[in-house]
Amino acid sequence: TNSKLSTSVLNVGIGGITPVAIDTEKPFRWRFMRDTLNETGSLSSHPDYDRIVLLLSGGPMLLRHNNGVHQEIAPLAPYCYQGELHTLAQADSPADYLSLFIRRQKVRAGVYPTHFNENAEIQFPLSAQEHFMFCIDGAISVIDQNFSLQYSLGANELLRITRLTQDESLNLKAFGQSPSATAIWVVIQYLAA
Repeated sequence: TNSKLSTSVLNVGIGGITPVAIDTEKPFRWRFMRDTLNETGSLSSHPDYDRIVLLLSGGPMLLRHNNGVHQEIAPLAPYCYQGELHTLAQADSPADYLSLFIRRQKVRAGVYPTHFNENAEIQFPLSAQEHFMFCIDGAISVIDQNFSLQYSLGANELLRITRLTQDESLNLKAFGQSPSATAIWVVIQYLAA
């Protein structure tokens, strides 16, 4: 940590609802969670928010909005919908998934699933205030030369980097440390009031 960044690494468990991170502003501008869908049921309603769902494993997972047609959620394919829609979720077997709630007109976000081979390098050039790198399986290394950061992440570990100032941009790169790894990079950009 330095005066321009705040960083933390967490272990994000499997099973049940696990808050990954939440904005400190009230009402929150964003919230990032991990959950397991074990049976058919309604997902919570969040007016004024968009919800991005990303199936990590299990399923298949189906969502149906306002009694419409079922939408199958493909593994590692971000699916976004309006949080006020009445949404019924079902899975034939337990489905492990991530949810990112973003408040409209306050933030915008991107969710980028990435597959790594050993020693493969991927550059993450997007600018944002909040960056999350979540390793689903395998192992990766995350570095930033501008801030002399270096972290190793294993399965179910998450790196959060918060830019405290806008002076410099991050120059994030990730490398595969195992024969195969899967990670998700989430960026959150605050919009001007």
